[in-house]
Amino acid sequence: MRTVRATHDQSSRLVERSAAALDRWEREPLPGFGIEDCDTTELKQAQVEIAKAGRFGIEVPEANKELLTKLYLYRNGQFSNAAVVLFAREPRAWAPNLAVRITTHTADGEATSDLMLEGPAVRMLREAVAAIQQRTGLSVAFPKGQLERVERPAYPLYALREGLVNAMVHRDYESSGVGVHVRIFPEHLVITNPGALPKGWKGSDLGRKHESRPANPDIARVFYLRELMDQLGLGAQRIIAECKSLGAKAPAWKAEKGSVTLSLFSAPAVTTSPDLSPRQQNFLKSLKNGQAFKVGDYSAIAKVSERQARRDLADLEKLSLLERHGAGPSTVYRQRR
Repeated sequence: MRTVRATHDQSSRLVERSAAALDRWEREPLPGFGIEDCDTTELKQAQVEIAKAGRFGIEVPEANKELLTKLYLYRNGQFSNAAVVLFAREPRAWAPNLAVRITTHTADGEATSDLMLEGPAVRMLREAVAAIQQRTGLSVAFPKGQLERVERPAYPLYALREGLVNAMVHRDYESSGVGVHVRIFPEHLVITNPGALPKGWKGSDLGRKHESRPANPDIARVFYLRELMDQLGLGAQRIIAECKSLGAKAPAWKAEKGSVTLSLFSAPAVTTSPDLSPRQQNFLKSLKNGQAFKVGDYSAIAKVSERQARRDLADLEKLSLLERHGAGPSTVYRQRR
């Protein structure tokens, strides 16, 4: 007995037959949605990225409708819900929960900012990663013996991207509410998506090697073809390794009724510098992430005059260890991450 590799058409039919047996929201046709409702820029970018990745197995079609057919997003003259998630120009016009919400909170949980992202899924992914990085920033250090400053992110790029990809491809798209929600706190962030783990799985299982079983395989396939995820089930293990490399606490997954969460913990900030006085170093170490303070606060804690406090803070600002907001009496400082 010998094994014969299936042709693309044969494998496509096998996928079609197996997928047809599944009652999945992503496969359901959406009446009224047409090619004119797709984002042509996103389609073109997908064509370029799929061709560059080389994972498609055949030549990537240039015609939009042919590409969507090969991606199993257009069948029998109708587009599927997955096509809306991935390529709709205005996805929320068809389903209000197709969005990513990013909120920033104090340590006590009070929300200080609220951002709603919408658009094709891959574009939302990239915008969400950029927004999180902007809000969490970098740690900055000047190691002894080096003149150049060293910057370190609060969260590994891979961990942010993989966490969001998993939330998008595993989420329950039939649930009500916004959809994927990222909550950023001073010391950690939480990515939540509606849905559940495969039957019999626990949150702790995700940290070990496991079979990749996306709840929405058509959506997952497009992320895979654009090199934004793999099919090995090793993403969680790499998230753990990337966080460990930054000295951060191990991430934690948790499955609750109707939702799955991933908690990522901020890497410890590096604030020491050979150019800082002991009072400057001690003050920076005493700050909590995101804590705002004024000149008078520094003056009181460091036990120096306000004139000296301004000089000290100006030095820290020049070294990019602090960032200043406002002017005059309303001026506040925050430690730059």
